[in-house]
Amino acid sequence: MAFSFFTAFHTALQDPSSYFSFQKEMNLKAVEQVFFNSLAGTTVFDAVVLPEDLGSGATYDGQKSVRVRPLGIHDFIIPEPCSYKDPVKIKKILAMHPVAYPDSNSPLSAGNDTNPEHQAFGGGVVVECFFRDGPQSAGRLRGLTYRLKASRSTASKLDLKCLGISLSGETGGSRVPTESQRAFERGNYKPYEPATEGEASPGVLSTKTEEAAKYVKESTKDKIKTHKTSDGKNHSPSKKTYIGNADTYKNKPLENGLLPADLIKQSTSATGAMALFLVDVIDDFDRLARAFEVEFGQKLSLTVPSYRTFNEQIKMKNSKIRQGKSGEAAPPGTSNHGWGLAFDFSTHYKGKSGFQSETYNWMLYNAPRFGFHSPRVLRDGDPSIADEAWHIQWINKNKIWKD
Repeated sequence: MAFSFFTAFHTALQDPSSYFSFQKEMNLKAVEQVFFNSLAGTTVFDAVVLPEDLGSGATYDGQKSVRVRPLGIHDFIIPEPCSYKDPVKIKKILAMHPVAYPDSNSPLSAGNDTNPEHQAFGGGVVVECFFRDGPQSAGRLRGLTYRLKASRSTASKLDLKCLGISLSGETGGSRVPTESQRAFERGNYKPYEPATEGEASPGVLSTKTEEAAKYVKESTKDKIKTHKTSDGKNHSPSKKTYIGNADTYKNKPLENGLLPADLIKQSTSATGAMALFLVDVIDDFDRLARAFEVEFGQKLSLTVPSYRTFNEQIKMKNSKIRQGKSGEAAPPGTSNHGWGLAFDFSTHYKGKSGFQSETYNWMLYNAPRFGFHSPRVLRDGDPSIADEAWHIQWINKNKIWKD
């Protein structure tokens, strides 16, 4: 049975037309896989509705499938359609975007919403997306679902003019989106640029300073001071398999906040607290820090040690508990800092801090060029999760650590 299938399949591909169609489909599937893998761990995110074709005047009533372009870090995976002038290329780019299906349970679905503003919407409107179980790619690829937002907004900084859509501030009753809801502004964004092989990294020290060396070397299992935080809860370092570039530890299970000293490097490209990172990302952090310094004329300043040992995670959690801000620290033993992949920086600049700071907005748009990002879950306004403008972490953790 299988032999007959593959024989027929091989014969069909001998036809040039069939082979071209097959190759085109495989290319689209590859883009889809990269796109959806980048959304791993994401539960809810905003996306811009795209029309199906150039100059399409069609509207969507909340009951039809639509093509969407997620906002945030995912924006760099597929080029903006209007960055091309060739209509054929624009159509191909549109076809690469994922299809989202309506959430029939949403109270804002057409027919269930009394607000006429929500009864129809066109390209450029921001919708809320999430995943349901689907038939492909472990139940996710065809399970992308959208629902209308209670407050309509448009991605006013996304150029959709080539699609016959003009976005400018207040449009059709829509409110201007907040900075974290906007798509990246054209011309301000470039894709991730990995360091050139063999490129020197002047900011990286092959040996750590005495203070940093002691800090890292004392983060071993036998030197854990306590597993209990001040709220009475017990914690243990989580385990993951290292699949990065250091051959000595490849495919070996390691523990959060207890990483081997030779897997951690220190950077002098930043100031403030110790800049300690996993060897796999240190070069890219250095490049990010140097770009920041060029932009603002001052070094990137870290507020706490970037690599957070298990003992330090216990200490940090206790501090946040005392301040009534327990949500601002991950359960000890689970932090991205404990995997050497994150840092907290001072956002204060010219009298502004947090999400209003010019340094934060620069980081939002530019950190992904170097493999880092400001996680959307920490800037989505969800009261159950602390918003943290200061926290920046590595994008592709699953390419270095495996559960």
